[in-house]
Amino acid sequence: MINFRFHIASLVAVFLALALGIVIGSTVIDRAIVDNLNERLDDIEREAERTDTRNDELSNTIDQLEEYIGTTQDFVVVDTLDGVPMITLAVRGIDESPVSETVELAQKAGADALGILWLEEKLKLEDESAIDELGAIVGREGASRRAVRSATWEALAARLGGTPGQSGDPPDLLSRLSDAGFVQFQPVGDPPNGFTIDDVPSGGDRALLVDGTGSTLSAEGTVLPLARTLQSAGVPLVVGEVYQEQDDGPDRGATVVPIRSDDELSATVSTVDDLDMVQGRVAAVIGLSQVATGVYGHYGYGSDVTAPFPTPVSP
Repeated sequence: MINFRFHIASLVAVFLALALGIVIGSTVIDRAIVDNLNERLDDIEREAERTDTRNDELSNTIDQLEEYIGTTQDFVVVDTLDGVPMITLAVRGIDESPVSETVELAQKAGADALGILWLEEKLKLEDESAIDELGAIVGREGASRRAVRSATWEALAARLGGTPGQSGDPPDLLSRLSDAGFVQFQPVGDPPNGFTIDDVPSGGDRALLVDGTGSTLSAEGTVLPLARTLQSAGVPLVVGEVYQEQDDGPDRGATVVPIRSDDELSATVSTVDDLDMVQGRVAAVIGLSQVATGVYGHYGYGSDVTAPFPTPVSP
């Protein structure tokens, strides 16, 4: 006869069996999950290693290509600007090295390029005294900020593009602008003995106008109207951008977008948005050699480019 103790023992055994089953089952499931996760982690680690290896290979390839371009750049541009007078204008605030290196490369191409005319921050004309001072230099005393700035671009285009500079008294336009802090001339290479800013030649056959990330003057207020003025003066022009990547900063090509989106200028002015790279500096020199023959393009890696690099043109 089954007694009460037997019932108690049976119930205890059942609960023990259930508890043991739960523990064993959960252990098996957990182990399966852990094994699966470990396998996935192993796959991810292997894929990360493959990606790192591929990135290293690509980085090495880029380094090799840049070294190749740097080594051959002199041969690519040789005689492309032989004897051509060239003026370079650049906006203060951008990285100066690529601008100087572009002028040096143009010199190796044979260009008569003495240096860089830097457009200084004072050209923002943030106060009335600066407006009055610049207005007196360009013959627009009492005019508005916009009128004075427009007259300045016209005077610069006339001075650099065709009108011979004056000497003695009154002083040359560039001297007056430099003395007032609106521009500064930086020689590249060894200038002639006794060289001054007054000696910057007029009648420039080519002009390079450079802006970029970090510039102290807006592209719409400087590069765009100055490019229009130089183009109207008949000076073959290339506009370059020195780009530096910044958090929440502009995309590559943002500086030259106003040129590329202008129907008239985009058809008569070449642009280069990677002057910060060796290939961009070579493209700028080749572009300068082609614009005088009516060959224009928009080069680099930003938006609305024609090609990364100018297409060679047979002589």
